[in-house]
Amino acid sequence: MGKKHKSAELEKMESKLRRLAQSLAETGPILQGSVNQIWNKPLRPGAKTGGPYYSWTWKRKAKTHTVAISQEQARAFRTAVENNRKLKNIVEQMRQLSLQILNAKTKGVKKRKPTKNQHDEA
Repeated sequence: MGKKHKSAELEKMESKLRRLAQSLAETGPILQGSVNQIWNKPLRPGAKTGGPYYSWTWKRKAKTHTVAISQEQARAFRTAVENNRKLKNIVEQMRQLSLQILNAKTKGVKKRKPTKNQHDEA
């Protein structure tokens, strides 16, 4: 691969990394967890169904937490949970691109070919 081609590829990767970083700034509110809608079954025949009720559930330090939220909060929290998923995806893309950029910009360790004796000892 020629230097010009390598430089153009590197510029493309760096440009994409900048776009991803910009999209992080535009993410909006973020929340971990999930939002649930719950309908209670009637306790006796002919009784009305209860609900809908909404809750937000998330984990912290390996413990699950659940809180009741309003319908209005449920809409906003769902958006924030989706934003969190997008953020995770963007960060993973940025990690992969960063590795490619760093490998392209820096010189690595020269690898040795294994000798016959190294295989015999293993």
